[in-house]
Amino acid sequence: MGKGDSLISRDKSGEVRLWSLAKPATGRILEERKIGGIMGLDLERRRLAVASLDSSVHLWDFRDPPDAEPVVLKRPDPSYGGEAAFDSSGPWLATSNGFDVAFWPLLSPSMRTLRGETRTVYQMSFSPDNRWLASCPAGQPAHLWPLAPSDEGMRILAPVQPCFGLAIHPAATKVLVGATGGGAFLYPITGGSTRPLKTGWEGAVNNGTYAVAFDPQHQRAAASPFDMSPAIRNPNLRVLRVWDLESGEGRTFSLAHLTDASWWGFDDIRFAADGSLYAAGTGGVLHLILPSDPDGKVSSETLYAAGRARLDLSRDGRQLLVGASRKPGAERFEELLVFDLAARTSRRITTHGQRLWAAAFDSTGRMVVTGDIDGVLRAGPVTGEEPHLLLGQTGVVSAVAVSPDGRWIASVGGGAVQLWPMPDVTKPPLHTLPHTELMAKLDALTNLRVVPDASSAAGWKLDIGPFPGWKDVPTW
Repeated sequence: MGKGDSLISRDKSGEVRLWSLAKPATGRILEERKIGGIMGLDLERRRLAVASLDSSVHLWDFRDPPDAEPVVLKRPDPSYGGEAAFDSSGPWLATSNGFDVAFWPLLSPSMRTLRGETRTVYQMSFSPDNRWLASCPAGQPAHLWPLAPSDEGMRILAPVQPCFGLAIHPAATKVLVGATGGGAFLYPITGGSTRPLKTGWEGAVNNGTYAVAFDPQHQRAAASPFDMSPAIRNPNLRVLRVWDLESGEGRTFSLAHLTDASWWGFDDIRFAADGSLYAAGTGGVLHLILPSDPDGKVSSETLYAAGRARLDLSRDGRQLLVGASRKPGAERFEELLVFDLAARTSRRITTHGQRLWAAAFDSTGRMVVTGDIDGVLRAGPVTGEEPHLLLGQTGVVSAVAVSPDGRWIASVGGGAVQLWPMPDVTKPPLHTLPHTELMAKLDALTNLRVVPDASSAAGWKLDIGPFPGWKDVPTW
C-alpha cells in the first residue's frame, strides 16, 4: 500500500488486517467477523472497500484515526461478494453484487464511530496539538484515543483508576484525571511515570473528583470534590485544591463560606488568564478570586444564579458559554448563554433548544456546539443563528468537544464515541432552506420520492423514480 510500507491480509476466518512493514510483529485488525471478501483499493491506497455479509459495503479510509470504524454503505438488496472500483479522480466508488452496479459519492462528509466504547462517558477533551482525544468512561480508567492514523490504537491510562473527570495540559504533555472515590492523578501522554496528587477528600465523598483544570500558564492544576448522594455536608470538604505542577505541592482553599450543606460540588472549573477561576455547578456560575495571603479567604462573584449550570471558557479567555437550569440537580438545561467577560454583558442563544446537556466552544470562540438529551448535536455561530443539525447519535449526548483545528466534533451518546466532520457554517443549514430550494436540493441528491398510496395505512409510500444521473457530485 501507499509507498510500499504496509499490506492488507485476509485469513480463512475472514479476519482482515492492515500490516505495517515497519512494525511487522502485529497488525491492525480491520474486520473481525466473517466477511464477503476484499473488493478493492483506490489508486492511492488510501481507501479499502470490503464486502460484508449484512448486505453492505464497509469503506475504510486509512487517513482516519486508527480506532475509527468503517463507513457503512448500505443497500436494500443482498450484496454478497462482488467487486469494487474507485474513480481515479476520487469522488466515486462503484460496487457490483453480480446483478447490478451501485455508485457511491465519496465527497460527502461522514461520521466516524470509535470502536471499543460501550459506556456513558462523563467528559472528553482534545489535546491542543490535535493528536489525542481523551475520554472518561463511567467505571473505567481514562482512555486516550490517537487521531493520527500512524499512531497505534486507543490505550488505557495506567495504573488503572476509575475515571470521573479529566483535562489535558495546554502543552499536550499530561492528562489530569479525577477519579471516583476522590483521587487525582497526572498521567504523562508520552512516557514517564504517573504522579498521584493528594486531594484531601480521598474516600470521603461518594462520587469523586469531577471538575479538574489546568491554568493557561502551564504552572498549576485545580480540582474540587463532587458528591450527589446526598451532598457535601461536611464544611471541611467543601474546598478547592490547587497544585503547583513543578513541585507537586498543593494548597486547599475553603469554600465553606460560599456554599451550604446542599452543595454537590462543581461540574466545571476553568482558569482565567489572571489566575482566577470560573466555576459552575449547583447554585449557578461563580467567578472565584484566590487569595495570595496564606490566611486569606476565597472571594467570589455570582455571574449567573441557577439551580445547576455547566460552562466552557473560550480559548482566548474572553467568552464564557453557560448552560443552566432553574432546577437544582437538573439533568437538562433550558438556557444557553454567552458571556462577554470584558464587556460584562451576556446574551441568550435560543436556537439550540431547551433540552441541552453538553456545550462547548470551538478553538476560535466563533462557534458553539451543543448536544441534547434526545441525541441531537447542533453546531452554529456564537451569534445565535440557526445551527446545523447532526443526527444519528443515540441516547443523551453526555459530552461534546471540538478539535483545535476545527476538523472534528467529538460526541458521546448511547455508549459510543463518535467523530463528526465540522459542517460548513458559511452555508445555510439544510432544514432552513426555503421549500422550493429544499426540494430542488433533494431532487439533486436522490431519485427516491414519497408518493400517494391509497393502500398504505399512512397514505404514502416510498417510490424509486427515473435516474438520469447527477450533473454534480452530491454533497450535503
